[in-house]
Amino acid sequence: FYGGEPTVCFDLIKHTIKKVKEFSVPIKFSMVTNGTLLDDEKIIFCKENNLSIGISIDGPKEKNDFNRFFKDSSKSVYDIVTAKIKLLQERKVDFGLSVTLTENLLDDENFLEWIKTSGTKSVNFNLLHYTSVNDEWKRYYRKASRFLFKAYDELSRLDIKDDRILRKINAFSSQTLKYSDCNAVGASQLTLKPNGDLTICHAYWNLQQEVLGNVNHKGFCINNIFDNMIYQHWKNNLTINRKACLKCPAIYICGTGCPKQAEDLFGSQDKIDKPFCIHTKHALKELFKRTVEDQ
Repeated sequence: FYGGEPTVCFDLIKHTIKKVKEFSVPIKFSMVTNGTLLDDEKIIFCKENNLSIGISIDGPKEKNDFNRFFKDSSKSVYDIVTAKIKLLQERKVDFGLSVTLTENLLDDENFLEWIKTSGTKSVNFNLLHYTSVNDEWKRYYRKASRFLFKAYDELSRLDIKDDRILRKINAFSSQTLKYSDCNAVGASQLTLKPNGDLTICHAYWNLQQEVLGNVNHKGFCINNIFDNMIYQHWKNNLTINRKACLKCPAIYICGTGCPKQAEDLFGSQDKIDKPFCIHTKHALKELFKRTVEDQ
């Protein structure tokens, strides 16, 4: 449950989990929230239903509150969210951090120390998504990719797991082709809007041409979407179906990148997400380097 703020519709979350549990199949639930609306009732529900929680927070107070703020500027988002984190800790509820790697965080020498003292055991770093055509993404993705390995080295010593780099490491060490880094790629997910519309990627919620169907419509059958041309396009939008990608030495740890970023920067979902290429190729070089050094 995520994007924008799922706890605004917490009754819908409870209803959904209840209905899904009726299927008696092993399903994991997770929620990414800014944390501002968490309270005892919601936290207890999450704990009782094994609903894992990711808290969106972008670093120390001055950094977080620069990008995340209330209409009422007298209140600090950071102060409220960290108070809710303490509540999670008091209730012994595990949580992770979802951190967007903004420029000001990459330049903050104290940022990693802040994560170390946050009480989390996992962090997911979100790379910036570029929507306008310029060359800033080249510099940013090089800088961010270097930071991710530095963060991995420091945080892993404290058993804090960084999901983004671990995805690359796991693909590299297992010697298994990584088909998708995002579940939308390869159509490995369905995204459900509150009104019942289904899309593959939540970034296309506002485009009717990306809607696969509506679960509230009479006669809706989930099996019908698999022959849908939209579904098939997402299913086949993989590196293994691109000639240029087949020649890339980093294809095995890639996972294709983001079709939305490729469309925003280069005009089509079918184009290569070049910012993600920078990240993946840097990861491959770093992993080869470390492998050789370990011999």
